[in-house]
Amino acid sequence: MKVKVTRVNMPNVLEWKTMPRAVQRLDKDTLEVLQNYDKIIDTADEGFTPSCVSRCCRAYKQTVHRGFRWRYSSNDIKEK
Repeated sequence: MKVKVTRVNMPNVLEWKTMPRAVQRLDKDTLEVLQNYDKIIDTADEGFTPSCVSRCCRAYKQTVHRGFRWRYSSNDIKEK
């Protein structure tokens, strides 16, 4: 049976991608957590580039941005 995809029954795929995620700024050598941010966009307030921070968290082509390592916060819970 084929199901016709419409706006009503189509899942919102972008919804989970656009949810704010908490990140942590780490020391490059010791991996000590230096600062926590509630959202990646909050890193821009201190001169970091949010897209580069995101790439570091996903380890996509880079792991260090402006001398720091970055990762998603372990207490960041995704909700559906």
